[in-house]
Amino acid sequence: HEFSQNSFDFPYFMAIETSTYGYCGDTIIDNSNWQKMCSTLEPNFLQANNLNLEGYVTQDESIVWYKEHADSIPYLLYDWSLEVGDSFYYELPFTSESESLFTYLFVEEIDSIIVGTVYKKKYTFETVHSMAFQSLSEIWIEDVGSIHGPLFSFAPYYIQTEAPTPTHFTSCFSNSISTLWSSEDFDDCYIDPQYNSINELNENLSKVYPNPFTNQITIETPSLENIYSINIKDTNGRLLNINVNHNINKSTIDTRNLKAGIYILEIQLEQKTEQRLLIKSY
Repeated sequence: HEFSQNSFDFPYFMAIETSTYGYCGDTIIDNSNWQKMCSTLEPNFLQANNLNLEGYVTQDESIVWYKEHADSIPYLLYDWSLEVGDSFYYELPFTSESESLFTYLFVEEIDSIIVGTVYKKKYTFETVHSMAFQSLSEIWIEDVGSIHGPLFSFAPYYIQTEAPTPTHFTSCFSNSISTLWSSEDFDDCYIDPQYNSINELNENLSKVYPNPFTNQITIETPSLENIYSINIKDTNGRLLNINVNHNINKSTIDTRNLKAGIYILEIQLEQKTEQRLLIKSY
């Protein structure tokens, strides 16, 4: 799923799209067999009318290689032989002149997870932080890939905590027959495209931060404007149970139990009700 988050020009607009990745044939490159990786926005990959070629993938024992184009230099996409303490190279974008372009993610923990009927390795890497309120928390699942998408290690990025940025998450992994693994953060593998906008004629009085959020949200209002109630709903309008640490002009919401996704925040003030679109990044 791709969460295209609000921008500074359109602060109340958010959208979600689901891209399905899969193999769409194979080819011979430099005397070796490579599988073509394609993607589509359609829900059924096998019956999709429009497939976009994303590149070429091959695996040599525990090493997965990727080519963006047939004549590209092979790129190390995954290494399923990593152990705790080993590192993997990510080419992250610059966020300041003092930061290196090259970042090594170290394996912090290796656990087991069931994919289909087989136990696979789950690699948790140490979270890396940049100097611009950005971080990257990476997890791999053996033979599935990154929780941020199958090609994330080829084009990684930091996730911003203080400003809007597009974010990707892997919802499930399937074969042609059944779903073999599903993320606990999503109810369905495929979510219909949603383009949500809350247009308000009046300027919002309250401040809501951070957005995107992870574990909590803070709401502040001017000293003369009291908060009477706070609700969070999903995109279907269902009211969700949340734990609110309520004060007259400042409230904190515990969001650890919410899954990654888009939510609607309703703030009841003394003379008006405000709405915000929020995204939980992970």
